[in-house]
Amino acid sequence: MNSRSEPRLADTLNTAIVVLDERNRPIYLNPAAEQFLGTSYTAALKSGFDAVFEANPLLVDIIRESLASNQVMTLREMELVLAHELVRVADCAITPMPNYPEARVMLELNDIERHLRISRDARINSLQLTTREMMRGLAHELKNPLGGLRLSLIHISEPTRPY
Repeated sequence: MNSRSEPRLADTLNTAIVVLDERNRPIYLNPAAEQFLGTSYTAALKSGFDAVFEANPLLVDIIRESLASNQVMTLREMELVLAHELVRVADCAITPMPNYPEARVMLELNDIERHLRISRDARINSLQLTTREMMRGLAHELKNPLGGLRLSLIHISEPTRPY
């Protein structure tokens, strides 16, 4: 891997890219990763990823499995606990990197909270529309028989007039 100061194509991505070494220290974080994780590269370099791993044991297990099998593993809609107990939902891809002497694994974290919110809002809107239509139908079904009863009551309560 190149030094941190050299520009990289991954710096332009919206997907968070994290490359870790054998001791789980970050070799590389793109700007999207810094934003997603809520930390800078320098701060992550000092603290390592131990805190992230301690809070996310499933991620640790999947990384181990990916390294053991030397295959890319993907987790969908994973809740990750990050710095300051911030919880983010992401699709995670774990890629072992045996061909890079410094790097052990690359994590791709695709923040999907916005997509989940949009999907949830669409479901809520759909449920509201369905409920509104059901209420209209119910009101119509109640209104028709009540109208007939009202007419009957009017005829009963009116005195009959001789012609």
